[in-house]
Amino acid sequence: MEDFIHTHRKSFEEGGLPVGHEQRFFQKLQQQQRRERARGYILRAAAVAALLLLSAGVWEFVIYDPNSPASLRREQRIEARMLQHYNKEVDSLRQEILRYAPRMADGDWEEIAGTVDLIQTQPEALADLLPSEMSPAQRRAALQTCYERNLEGLQQIAGLLETLPIID
Repeated sequence: MEDFIHTHRKSFEEGGLPVGHEQRFFQKLQQQQRRERARGYILRAAAVAALLLLSAGVWEFVIYDPNSPASLRREQRIEARMLQHYNKEVDSLRQEILRYAPRMADGDWEEIAGTVDLIQTQPEALADLLPSEMSPAQRRAALQTCYERNLEGLQQIAGLLETLPIID
């Protein structure tokens, strides 16, 4: 570019700038400024997003360590919510089964109540017996399977009791 200016120096000094030169120069300058502003906005947005990730604790999902204290606490909260939901479902089925108590003899009712109690407490015992080598996902899957099977069993008991005739 410098060589071109030196060789054509006289034409620049005598004739001035070509027509429209200033307009084209300002257009290019404005385009460059817009690009730099956009780049600045993108960098600021990325910085804000990174801060939000860090402050919201979501960074743990990006760099996940299943043995970190935060991960273990989160898994414990998930398991506690699963157990709470399970117990709520069992209590609901227990109430449904209680409606059929008048249809049963006393000994039968005691046996069914004992079975329901056993079914309700069995997952807590299972949670304590699961090997520590299991990943959190495997542990949750095992507990979920246990919960689902137990609830299915209680639903079957309720369904069978519904068919019993009322004992006078």
